[in-house]
Order: sequence, then structure tokens, then C-alpha cells
Amino acid sequence: MRFSIIIPVYNVEKYIGRCMDTVMHQTFDDYEVIVVDDETPDNSMDIVRKYAEEFPGKIHMIRQKNTRQGGARNRGVTMAQGEYILFVDSDDYVHTDMLRIVDERLRENPCDILVFSHAAVSEAGAVIPDIEYRPEPGIYKPREKTELVNMICAPWQKAFRRSFYLESGFRFPEKILYEDGVTRFLYAKASTVSVCDDCLYYYVVHDNSSIRQKISEKMLDILTISDLVLERFQQEGIYEHFREPLDSALIYGILYIFDLISQVQPESPLLLPMAEYIGKHFPDYRQNPYVSPELARALDCLLARRFRWYHFRFLWFNGMKEKLLQIPVLDKLNQLRKKK
Repeated sequence: MRFSIIIPVYNVEKYIGRCMDTVMHQTFDDYEVIVVDDETPDNSMDIVRKYAEEFPGKIHMIRQKNTRQGGARNRGVTMAQGEYILFVDSDDYVHTDMLRIVDERLRENPCDILVFSHAAVSEAGAVIPDIEYRPEPGIYKPREKTELVNMICAPWQKAFRRSFYLESGFRFPEKILYEDGVTRFLYAKASTVSVCDDCLYYYVVHDNSSIRQKISEKMLDILTISDLVLERFQQEGIYEHFREPLDSALIYGILYIFDLISQVQPESPLLLPMAEYIGKHFPDYRQNPYVSPELARALDCLLARRFRWYHFRFLWFNGMKEKLLQIPVLDKLNQLRKKK
């Protein structure tokens, strides 16, 4: 079998139908779908069962005690038979040509990991500007192009060679938020990573996204994830080789959650441990070539515990500047300024 698609399911009855539609109506036939019921409390699995009846033998359903998305993915991997594994989140959807195009790209350039492009979309399907680091299309050896570990770490716009995945001993952490961050380890361990610019995955941004949850202490899980990543790289003896781009990626990840909290609660007690963590684990951020001067100034502000000034200068002010630049005449003037 060529592909195994793993879909964790929890409380997504509003979205699972669209996801399953696109997954089950692929223009490529040699694949299986593994749906992991992570003890969902709603009617999501009733919808999945209807697809299982319509496509007999194509969908395998597993029920387990809730271990969050990481645990559900791990369980799905143990059942997978495909040469390559793909992960799809149940509130997202994919291009119906995804597997056909992925198969073509893998035959052109066999690799351990294939990375393809994605679009962030609203629930109505409108594309949302989504600026991410993506290397140019091509074949890369992570040992030579260490900045690959700084690429988007979400597992859902990638195809992983199953034999490589299993031999790496990789597992997602369970019962924890932001588990995607550990995927950076797979980048570092791969012999070859292929990148194509085909947009094959649609990431749906909605109010129920886990990243947009109510502010809580669980958001400090981002620090646990950072610890796990650092520990694994150090255990494998590859941390120093990847240190600068990896440190940068982890800083950006922590700062992203910091910003989410700060925008809602500028004086939240959750902010201090995040700032202290950055100061303790990444004290040489100013010498890191992957840390921009603007980010370095922001970190200076955080480490000085000037959270209110950070909120004004780097969140509110920059946010207002971005909104102003969306006005056509101001955007045009800005483009002309950059050309000078």
C-alpha cells in the first residue's frame, strides 16, 4: 500500500464531513484511512461510520481513551500499513489531487519527508494571509541545510516514509498542547527532505482551534515541548550542529504563545515564566543570526520584564502599522519606499 492517512477525531462534528469528503474522493486509489476516535463526546464518529459504509474496507476506525491529538496520532501510526504516512486534522481538509501529486513528487525525488504547501482559510474557505518560512522547492540534506529545523513544524502538510518514521523512534507527546513542535526532530534525522510548492492542504482557522483557546496554565505546555525538543536533540548528539536555527525556532514558538496571552491579558502571571525560560535557555539570542534585530529588541524588553511596553511597542503598534499598510495608497507608498 502506498499511503496511510491518519485522522484524529475529537469534537469535530461540524467539520468532519468536509474533511472526509476530500480525503475519500482522492484521484489516487492506493491508500487507507485510519480514523482514531479520541473518545469524542459528540456525533463525529456517526458521520465517519457513514463514510465507512460508503467506502467498505477503506476506512479503519479505532477508539481509545482520550490522549489528545498526539496520542491519537501515535495510535494511528501503529496501525498504518502504507509506505508513506500523512496526517490530516479532522477540522481541516485537503485537495482531492493531494495523493496523486504527492505520489508523483515522491517518484521524481524519493525522500524521507516530502513537504508541500498549504493555505490557511476561513470556515467559508476564504484564503487568509499566512506568512511562514518555506525553503525553495528542491531536495535538501538537513545536515547541510540546518535551517530546515526552523521550517513549519506542523505534521499535516508532509508525507513521512513509514520505515524512516518508525526507525527514528519518534512519538508525539500525549495529553499536552503544542505537540507539533517535536516534529523538528524528524527534520534533523531525515537523510533527505523534499520540498514542493503544490498547495495541497487547507488549514481552517476558526474559534474552536486549540491555539485560540481560553487563556489557561495549559499554555505553558509550550515550555514543556521546548524542553522535550532540546532534550531529544542533546540525547542524539546533534544539538550543537543545529543549535542556532533550532534555538530561533523554539524562541519564535514560545513568543507566539506569549503574544496570544499578552493580547488578552497584558499582565498575566503566565508571561513571567515564559520570559524567564527564554533568558535561561537562549541567553545568546543577540548573537544568533536567525534572530532578527526587531526580535532581539523585543526579547530585550521581555527579559527586562517590561511587559506593558512590549505589548504597546511590539504588539499594538505593529498591529496598527499592519492595518494601516492594508490601505491601498499607503501600501503603494511603502512598496515604493522599499525599492529606494
